[in-house]
Order: sequence, then structure tokens, then C-alpha cells
Amino acid sequence: MWNAVDKTIGKVDPGWSAKSCASRGGWVGWGVGSLLGGAQWAAYPWTGPVGMAVTGPIAGLIGTASVSSYIDNCDHQKPHG
Repeated sequence: MWNAVDKTIGKVDPGWSAKSCASRGGWVGWGVGSLLGGAQWAAYPWTGPVGMAVTGPIAGLIGTASVSSYIDNCDHQKPHG
């Protein structure tokens, strides 16, 4: 999945693959966080403030796990030698 993300972003930003894994992971985190935040606000009419209080920490865990997974995959793709 992350390789497809890199390929897609690389079409828009040709210098994407030259960035460090940590830098790219930060941008991936921003994207995941933005999507999750939008989903939380879209669900607000049904869940209210209690739903936001519950989903906020869950979204944080999902975002952190996503960035960690992305960076691990990015590091794994680098040539080792």
C-alpha cells in the first residue's frame, strides 16, 4: 500500500523520493490526520461531543500507527549496503 502512495505522490511531486523517510512520513501523517479529522466532523451530528471525545484518541492512534508503518516501509525499501 505504501509503495502505491509513494508512486502516486511522486507523480505530483517528482522530488518526493529524494526526501527523507521521516520527512515523507510527516506529510503522510498530515494526510491521514486530515482524513480522520474530516470523518470525525462528518460524524459529529450523530455522535456529538461524546463521540469526538472517544474518536479523538482513536484517530491519534491510527495516525501514529500509519506514520510508523509508513516510515518502517520506507526504511525497508532503501538499499542496504
